[in-house]
Amino acid sequence: ACAALSGSAGQYFEAALNLATCGAGGSVLTGINCFRLGCKVDSLLVHKLMEAVESAVSLSVAADAIIMAGNAMGYKQLNGTDALLRWCSLGSSCVCLPLVGLDIANHAIFRAGQKRLHLVQHVQHT
Repeated sequence: ACAALSGSAGQYFEAALNLATCGAGGSVLTGINCFRLGCKVDSLLVHKLMEAVESAVSLSVAADAIIMAGNAMGYKQLNGTDALLRWCSLGSSCVCLPLVGLDIANHAIFRAGQKRLHLVQHVQHT
């Protein structure tokens, strides 16, 4: 809402979107714009890192549930929907974590390229 106080119609729209979606709309809008431009802003990288933390926790919980099911005293065998959901959770974590690693590596390469380009431009102007 504070962004709306400073000016343009785009900022009003983003502030209204954030208010209507409890803050999620602005992140989604930024993500769409970054996808269109082929870049990522630092706030989206932080969001991806938090997603990776959640995914790692989810991976450990799902793996533990699958291993313990039917093998330890007091844990019944996973059947049907329970088994499907645990395996889907495990699979989505196994997909998410490497993609976050790729995003971090690409971000580091992009930043290094920007610094190198800045140094080259500085040398050329001197």
